[in-house]
Amino acid sequence: MLLQVPKAPFGSVCGSPAKSCHALKTATYLPSSQLKLTAINVRHGLLFPSPKCVGHKQSTSEVVCAATSTSEAASETANPPSHVEGRASGFQDIELDSLRVLEWPDVCKQVASFCGTVMAAQKLALGQLPVGRSQAESELLLQQTSEAMLLDLRVSRFFDMGPVLDAAADGLCLNPKQLQGVANTIQTALQLRSMVCQAADPDCSQPSAPVSEEEGSLGGLADQPGTAGNQGAGGLKYPALAPLAAGIKAEEEQTLRALQLCIQAGSVSDQASKDLADVRARRQANMETLRKLVDDQARVLAQKGASDSKLVTLMRGRFCVGIKAGRQGDLPRKSVKLGASQTGATQYWEPQPAIELNNAEAVLSAEETEKETHVLVLLTQLVASRMQSIRTMQDSVVQLDIVAARAQHAKWMGATRPRFTTTPQSLTTGHGSDPAGCHEANGSSQNGNAGGHASSLIWVPGALHPLLLSGSLPPTPNPPSPDDNRFDRNFAEPPAWEARRSILGDDSTSTKGAGRGRRPHELDLRVPKDKQIIAITGPNTGGKTVALKTAGLMVIMAKAGLFLPVDAQQVVEHGPPQVAWFGNVLADIGDSQSLQQNLSTFGGHIKRIRQVLDAAGSHSLVLLDEVGSGTDPVEGAALARAILAHLANKALMTMATTHHAELKRLADEDRRYMNVSLGFDTATLQPTYQLLWGAAGSSNALDIARTLGFDGAVLREAEVIARTTMDAEASRSARMAATAKSLVKQLEESHQEVGEVRAEREHLEAEQVKLMEDMKNIEVVMQKLKLSPRVILEQRNKLQEAVNAALEAYKVKQGSLADVKARLRELEAIIPERVAKYKKQTVVDEDGPQPGDTVFVPAYNENGTVQSVSGDQAYVQLDGSLGMAGAILGGKQKKRGIKVPISGVKISKRAARPAPAAALGA
Repeated sequence: MLLQVPKAPFGSVCGSPAKSCHALKTATYLPSSQLKLTAINVRHGLLFPSPKCVGHKQSTSEVVCAATSTSEAASETANPPSHVEGRASGFQDIELDSLRVLEWPDVCKQVASFCGTVMAAQKLALGQLPVGRSQAESELLLQQTSEAMLLDLRVSRFFDMGPVLDAAADGLCLNPKQLQGVANTIQTALQLRSMVCQAADPDCSQPSAPVSEEEGSLGGLADQPGTAGNQGAGGLKYPALAPLAAGIKAEEEQTLRALQLCIQAGSVSDQASKDLADVRARRQANMETLRKLVDDQARVLAQKGASDSKLVTLMRGRFCVGIKAGRQGDLPRKSVKLGASQTGATQYWEPQPAIELNNAEAVLSAEETEKETHVLVLLTQLVASRMQSIRTMQDSVVQLDIVAARAQHAKWMGATRPRFTTTPQSLTTGHGSDPAGCHEANGSSQNGNAGGHASSLIWVPGALHPLLLSGSLPPTPNPPSPDDNRFDRNFAEPPAWEARRSILGDDSTSTKGAGRGRRPHELDLRVPKDKQIIAITGPNTGGKTVALKTAGLMVIMAKAGLFLPVDAQQVVEHGPPQVAWFGNVLADIGDSQSLQQNLSTFGGHIKRIRQVLDAAGSHSLVLLDEVGSGTDPVEGAALARAILAHLANKALMTMATTHHAELKRLADEDRRYMNVSLGFDTATLQPTYQLLWGAAGSSNALDIARTLGFDGAVLREAEVIARTTMDAEASRSARMAATAKSLVKQLEESHQEVGEVRAEREHLEAEQVKLMEDMKNIEVVMQKLKLSPRVILEQRNKLQEAVNAALEAYKVKQGSLADVKARLRELEAIIPERVAKYKKQTVVDEDGPQPGDTVFVPAYNENGTVQSVSGDQAYVQLDGSLGMAGAILGGKQKKRGIKVPISGVKISKRAARPAPAAALGA
């Protein structure tokens, strides 16, 4: 049921409480008497339960959690975004594409399967799992996952409030089932708040380890009361989780009590309103009387044989009795016929004594509906007044749901919490033991980065690719569907026969466990310390690409607060996994050819590697698959060597797979390089997936061919050629090293030249701006000179030509900028000096009349002589002997002549002019 609610000015959430209260009190929705509420009191824009329920004593957890409530924006900043922000768009493109080739979106879909809300699942299904923007943020994300595992945090029965709030804001009245769904949702949120905001046990022998100021800075959480860095006495049991519940306000308990008191079992309860209770009581009494009367009448008719049934019938909303046709005389007088059966054998009559009772039933039913609607309108307005608070509450629950999904994902995989190298000790809760099914590394983290791998950038013994591992694990749960508990279905479960849409799409089989596959081989990703370039060698199908992807995913998962899937025995033998915090992970993996862009495989790789080189920085992890392949082996090897040499000075770590023998010998020349080969069993032609650190592997092509029964003579010839080729390669490696060194030097010089050209261009642009300003100033001076004597104008033109000539010479690089500036200075210096000589002279327009000129004045139809010129006026001495002008003007023209506009005279003859050169002088 959706009724249009008149939009009463109940005020905004942040508006004056008094105004909101007044609006709720005075709003009139139906043409009835004012509804008196007994179970709902209007106070500060909220609906509160009756006074007997107000004196609720807060528990310790409620008091502690109340201290964690902060601003409305707290929940929005509690988690970092899912990708790096503020970088150039090109950098973002290669970073996002790197996540795609590493199959990070599929890992996010794995985690989405453990979400309890469709809002969180949809976010993760789009690959938007929050990733820490700093090591401190990633540490906090890991700590949140640890606490969620200890708490066994799960979110369920939380419905999407977006459609509810939109409907309420649009003035639609929510029906009882929808309001009950709102109540259930608020109840779930408050229960989550109570769980994560528990106070620490004061008798606990291992209190929560405080979070450092840096680690607590995620989204400003260090400044929030009640967080780990600002705990009160006793502190919080889950200091990393509690701030996420800051958006779940304690005030919603009052909203919940009002909804639960007024809506029960999907309908409006009698406790909602005294008037409603009175109407229902009167209607019940009237109904009992009506049913008794009609039942008695039906029984009497049956006894008389006038009716075949003692049952009472409801027709047109009125209670009546059935009677045989022609027996209506057995009814009381003035009874009313309401209808008949299809055959006409039975007629339905309303007995006369029941008419008044049926009328009363109709009136009371309408009044009850009116009172119920009034309550629903008030409750809808309550929900609308809490709109912003409910949205913030939903944001907090979604964040908690994502953390809970990370924890359940870690349990499903039996994963281990990683540590970050060269960082303060990891946050620990200090409560209880490790969660079941997981191998928490908290104990080791207490001791810092002890052991020989303290400075290793990646130390993940027994690493397992999460997507390959899923095939040997139990199936993941089905994530929530957008079809579940929809608002337009009153939050009811969808029918069992209806097909539910999946947020994971149709290709989600790789992200869900099947329980039938074989457990993948572990990868020993233990990079020795001080090694920055890792060259992975080995045969095709030997697992090199899997090793690259696994290394990249281990780093990204740690940044996102996910635990790492590793072999438990390897952790016992070699210690817990730890990785450096990499600012970004850049990858060129797979075939990059593009038919649309006319790129070959090699061209596609080069384009991506160029983007990788541009985006790489001092905190980057670069992953290159088959670097330098797809072209001439010699040139490809030289290019690969130059690329790795460049990345050795730019990126924090680079891992590259290769078949080039030249790259395998780099470890002997530079201690930052390390070879690692993937084992291969030539007897079974199967990779062993064992990483042999410090060993350069071979492609095993001849061994594989021999095992497959290839011709022995051909193989012996191939071995001879291989030895000869290897000798030639040894002598050529020196040339390769020189070529690579030359390429690196040329690249550095090119960067330097580009910088110099850029600086020169910026300098020239600045000079051009200054010249434009000077030209504008000169243009102003020239406009003023237009009113100067002719001699100055001529001199100005000569100087202007000199300046223009200097500018033209500068444009074609035949002149210098100094020459242009010199001409400008001459122009600026000479003009004021010349102007000064003529300050008191009258400005003369050479094209207009001047003193001494003979002119014709049409206004007087006479000739005359110009005596003087002033502005746009001329004084003309007319020939007095002509016409009537002389007589009319009389003495007016004797001294100066008559004044006429210059435009009103025509020059008949000009007087002689002095030479300009003589006037100008030297």
